Amino acid sequence: MTPPIRPPAKISLEKAAKAYGPRVLLDGVSLGVGERQRIGVVGRNGAGKSTLAAILAGAVQPDSAGLPGRPAFARVPAANR
Repeated sequence: MTPPIRPPAKISLEKAAKAYGPRVLLDGVSLGVGERQRIGVVGRNGAGKSTLAAILAGAVQPDSAGLPGRPAFARVPAANR
């Protein structure tokens, strides 16, 4: 049986990392959220939930993200804005 074809993600992040000083909040985080999908992010206080949301919203730049040769940022394809 062939798996269903997934449409491209509306919001995606690949191998993101973010630290504030010695505190690493995100390390190698990848995420794709498609149209009409909902996600929940749970974790302890200070674990990086708000930082992840801020990166996905474009308010905060990750320290590193993407694939080699690609820019480091969360993206929302222009056609989906």
